[in-house]
Amino acid sequence: MQARTLPAARGVAWVIGGFALYRRGPALLVMLTMFYLIVVVGSGLLAPVGPVALSVLLPTLTVLVANGCRILDRPPGTAVDHAALVSGLKAQRGSLLRLGGLQLAGTLLILGIDWLFDASDWSAPALEEE
Repeated sequence: MQARTLPAARGVAWVIGGFALYRRGPALLVMLTMFYLIVVVGSGLLAPVGPVALSVLLPTLTVLVANGCRILDRPPGTAVDHAALVSGLKAQRGSLLRLGGLQLAGTLLILGIDWLFDASDWSAPALEEE
């Protein structure tokens, strides 16, 4: 893979384009962002199943937000429909679940490595006798 080097102005144009996309449909983007955040925070409340489910569902949530941005990138006046928002989810369900499974496996691997190297912090603190 070859990384492309672009001028800083390209990054500024990307940020300006993002704000222009937001101005086209702030309600849709706020709704999708709030839904994303509610799912993320809600999954933390459902321990221990929630964080596992979240890792598997994150690719699907990301596709929903990306589809929302794609809807807003259409020509002005185009209707926002539910089918466009969920397009590709059913056809790519297996791929999204595999990607979520890989994300979960990677997270568990990193947590396991961290636990191995930082196992001393998991033990109970020694009580000092006076």
